[in-house]
Amino acid sequence: MKQEITESRVKELGQISQFLCFLLRHKPQAANLNMDTNGWVAVDQLISNISEAKKTKLSFEELQFIVESDEEGRYTFNSENSSIRCQQGHSLDWVNIQYESYSPNSDLYHGTKSESVASILSNGLFGRKRNYVHLSINIQKATRVGKRHSKEKMPVILVIDKNTPVDFKISDNGVILVDFVPPQYISILKEDKD
Repeated sequence: MKQEITESRVKELGQISQFLCFLLRHKPQAANLNMDTNGWVAVDQLISNISEAKKTKLSFEELQFIVESDEEGRYTFNSENSSIRCQQGHSLDWVNIQYESYSPNSDLYHGTKSESVASILSNGLFGRKRNYVHLSINIQKATRVGKRHSKEKMPVILVIDKNTPVDFKISDNGVILVDFVPPQYISILKEDKD
């Protein structure tokens, strides 16, 4: 029998999702999770330890709801649903997910705050606290991601030349990943003026 999730529980699960993302990307030890070098954590351990840390019982059905309703597709289960991980966004230097290579057939995009633009155009784009730089295949997604990091209504959208001589990779949820983008391959998106 499928568990019904109430509207008030959906809000709680949103907060649990943020905690889950923090654990699976940055600090598994905050809930005493054992994570392997591919970013996988046992689902049983995760449910038990999050339930204890958040003082609320988390069911497998609720964890599935978090995974399925995440608009960015951040999470994935293994084929047996016995382990879970974030698709990308890790800051843990010992996590080394083997992503597929990617050859862009059009330019890529990166949304950022205006205060970072001068430094990026001088020094290039690199992951900073994350293992990889995240790029988008479309302007809309780069804008949405950039808004999270920008206090302004509209972030600055950077264009990454599709011919940049770097090793592009792609996560299962379609995020393009790269170690570094040299500054000469980065430009600012020019808005069309009618």
